[in-house]
Amino acid sequence: MSIIKPKRGTGSPAGSIETNEIAMDTAAKILYVSTNGTDAVNLADDTQTFLASGLFTYSGSNATGLNLGTNVIDVGSGGTRLDITPGAGGMRINAAPDMRTNKITNMGDPTDAQDAATKNYVDTAGGLPTTGGTMTGDLNIAEAVGVNFLDTQYNVELHNVSSSQPTLALRAMATAAGEKKTSLLFQQDDAGSVINQGFLGWRHRSSGNDEFEMSWIDTGAPKEFFKYVKNDTTTITNGHYNGTLALGEDKAELSYRLDINNGRTNSGSTLSPHAIRANTDMSADLGVTIANSATFNLDYGSQALTNQVQNAIKFQITNDALSTDTVGQISATYNSDGKSNSLRIQGENNTTDQGNSIGGDEAANGRAEVSAVRFTTNVPYLVPEYTLAEANALPNKETSMLIYVSNGNAGAKTLAVYDGSNWKVVALGATIS
Repeated sequence: MSIIKPKRGTGSPAGSIETNEIAMDTAAKILYVSTNGTDAVNLADDTQTFLASGLFTYSGSNATGLNLGTNVIDVGSGGTRLDITPGAGGMRINAAPDMRTNKITNMGDPTDAQDAATKNYVDTAGGLPTTGGTMTGDLNIAEAVGVNFLDTQYNVELHNVSSSQPTLALRAMATAAGEKKTSLLFQQDDAGSVINQGFLGWRHRSSGNDEFEMSWIDTGAPKEFFKYVKNDTTTITNGHYNGTLALGEDKAELSYRLDINNGRTNSGSTLSPHAIRANTDMSADLGVTIANSATFNLDYGSQALTNQVQNAIKFQITNDALSTDTVGQISATYNSDGKSNSLRIQGENNTTDQGNSIGGDEAANGRAEVSAVRFTTNVPYLVPEYTLAEANALPNKETSMLIYVSNGNAGAKTLAVYDGSNWKVVALGATIS
């Protein structure tokens, strides 16, 4: 062990100690040091600086120094720098440092979970900048997050560069037993009061009866106005009446009115002229002789049938200056005897002129009606007119055809019936009187 023994005496040893020599005032118990061999500095005087070689400085109230008593390192201004070379254990700080708005510079990139990160690392190493950028992978949000976009033309714009991928995907984490619904909720902020308006929702079921639902929210629980259940039925509600659109394997059943609006833009329009077009695929059912493309049924349920009830298809026309006029209709009339069920084709007369129709309350309208026992009409039947040459030249003549020939009775007018080989004269009699 080496021991440093200072010179001992009384009073200030000024002028009596050498450079970097230590002396002691044994009476006052004060240590002195000299940095120049001339001046002796009292080590207990906190206004002084000693060992000016730069290895160790102390100035208690000044800006630069080391206070070993309180374990505080103060680094002052004026370009003063504190260099610390740590040992193998590194430099440790046992309390939160106060940088007083100063920066920590020349940091390396973080490698461990608890490492500090530089601004460059945060901006470029996987973070999403606030002024743009591209996000990849899943974004998992454990709780509801509110994002407000105010005073913008479009609140959110989604641009999908791949047609094979969804633009927006909503995922509900659920087991097959849970069968939770994935929903898109629509809200309105009314002066700070958030109002739920409605939602779209999908639910996958382990049974295969997947659901799609559109609901509005007035008060209380959501009210479904469209709910499709795969392999089952679809409920449609208009606010006053609950209907169903049953979408089965081979049919769709709508229980209330359906309005279809189809438009044509001009004569060269590429839009379909058909508001309704029913196409029946017969390729797998070649042995069927009758296939119904459209069926209209009056369902009385458990109630008794009503005789003479009509099931009709109407044809109408209208514009802004005209109330809707019915041009014609096809109707089927039910009769309890069965054989008198009839199909009627009727042309509507929308004038005050009665025309040529006869009989009943519908005298103004012309109609032709066929049943199992008769064919009737309330307007004259116009027989097609031919010349003798045209009649004989008809390519598809059949027995019992009736025509009017302008010169078929030795040059005179006549009715003619085809007997299978020739047209036979039906002589015209005298004028009715």
